[in-house]
Amino acid sequence: MKVFFEWHNEYYFRVILAIIGVVIFVGVIMRDIINDMFFSDPLPYSEVVTIDDEFSGKIKEVIIYKTMARVELVNGKIWRTKFARNVSYNPQLIELFLQKGDQIIKIANNDTIQILRSDSVYYFVFGKTVNLRQKPLHLR
Repeated sequence: MKVFFEWHNEYYFRVILAIIGVVIFVGVIMRDIINDMFFSDPLPYSEVVTIDDEFSGKIKEVIIYKTMARVELVNGKIWRTKFARNVSYNPQLIELFLQKGDQIIKIANNDTIQILRSDSVYYFVFGKTVNLRQKPLHLR
């Protein structure tokens, strides 16, 4: 019996691996495209917080999606977090730090948000990482 396709041939092995790689790559890309086309915004009915916004209230619900969180306050205000990180806290990112029951204060024309939790005040600055340890100055 004669073999028409020799698997031990290195050329055919590379071609098969390349085809498998392309099929997997196209499958992942198509999955992302289909998800974007047919599934709506996972954080609906919420606006990203801007510096101009002013609000305060108690957190009713926090929904985390990727690098954002949809926050609903007891008074009905709904908003999305932007990037904010404070390396002094654990967790450091605001979307992971926020909890149901936290009191939030955001003053208009200010990029800082205050979170009150059990007699402690926590600060985050939108768009920035704060409380980084600075390198000491070397005086000569």
